[in-house]
Amino acid sequence: MKNTIALATGVIISLSPFLGFSQSLENTQQQPRKNSIAVEILSGPMWYSLNYQRVNFAYPSRKMAFTYKIGASAIRNYQTATAHAGVVIGKPSSSLEILLGAGYLRATPERPIWIDQKDLAPNNLFVFPQISYRRQRDDKGLVGKISLMPWIIVSPFVSSIRHTPGIGLSIGKVF
Repeated sequence: MKNTIALATGVIISLSPFLGFSQSLENTQQQPRKNSIAVEILSGPMWYSLNYQRVNFAYPSRKMAFTYKIGASAIRNYQTATAHAGVVIGKPSSSLEILLGAGYLRATPERPIWIDQKDLAPNNLFVFPQISYRRQRDDKGLVGKISLMPWIIVSPFVSSIRHTPGIGLSIGKVF
């Protein structure tokens, strides 16, 4: 658990130089929209999640940006909350996202069928990388992604770690 927290902290600290440069674009260039709200399906531990994401395009060439994303989902007796941090590489209109996330899964009485785990505890922490292809249309105010997101349960209650791959789609509104 300490190694996971250390790794996540190291990634966030190493990406922090990108935070302060979002306003350095020249006034003559049209700035891409930075915020989005999207529904993501099939990529996380739940069937869906509702996410807010901010992308801070760092340089005038706009080839790399820092991003963070928070999300949540709930189905009957299962709730999740997630947070991601990472980079976006490419143009705002077409780019690759590489994120590292951590989440909390609360599971009560029944065990969800999509989790490959014998002894799922009521409170579970998990970490996951996410690699996505992102398309953003500022003129229409749309964003879409296709993602690969394997996740790992790292709860102290769980005796063995299992991977459940997630391949998901996301569509949302940029503003």
